Amino acid sequence: LPGVDAFASIFYIQIGAALALALFFFPGWDRSMVAIAKAPLPIAGTVIFSTILAMGLFLAGLKRLTSSEASVLSTAEPIASIGAAYLVFGEVMTSFQILGAALVLGALVGIARAR
Repeated sequence: LPGVDAFASIFYIQIGAALALALFFFPGWDRSMVAIAKAPLPIAGTVIFSTILAMGLFLAGLKRLTSSEASVLSTAEPIASIGAAYLVFGEVMTSFQILGAALVLGALVGIARAR
């Protein structure tokens, strides 16, 4: 990624993802336009915060971290998402999800000790 602009990367990644999804799951323009008309702010928020900002920060971080450091941080992402879902939405985890989170945390501890 050295020398590659983060926004150019985001653009090409998103175009590729959109084309791939459109090949298999495109519901048609009429359904898409209805969804945009009914919920423009949530869709805009998803585009800005969950896609452009998140991917931009991740790619900017990749320029500052080694690949192993970035992979460890990516492993912690589901745990952060679980915490955000609990704090923002009051979502409660099932016992199976708690087991999965514990396994991910155990893996993170194991990786940290190996260093």
